[in-house]
Amino acid sequence: MFEEDPETEPIIPLGEIGGRLEHDEANFISHHMKKQVIALIVGRTAPERAQMGHAGAIIEGEEGTPASKIAALEKAGATIARSSLDIRAF
Repeated sequence: MFEEDPETEPIIPLGEIGGRLEHDEANFISHHMKKQVIALIVGRTAPERAQMGHAGAIIEGEEGTPASKIAALEKAGATIARSSLDIRAF
């Protein structure tokens, strides 16, 4: 929907640690997106093995870590913002 909207530029998805949604998102970006994508993954400073407040934040192995999500999104062509303030620079 955002790809088709002429008034949407860029697309800015917000993700979090845990789960695999952002890995699926990266796959979608690489196959379907032409517009600029600026992604932000929050929770990157959470301690390793910390138990987060909901099931979606469970990190299993390497998948779901901030590093794995950032790598997948970068490989898909997304620009990675380090904080919400960085988004203004793009």
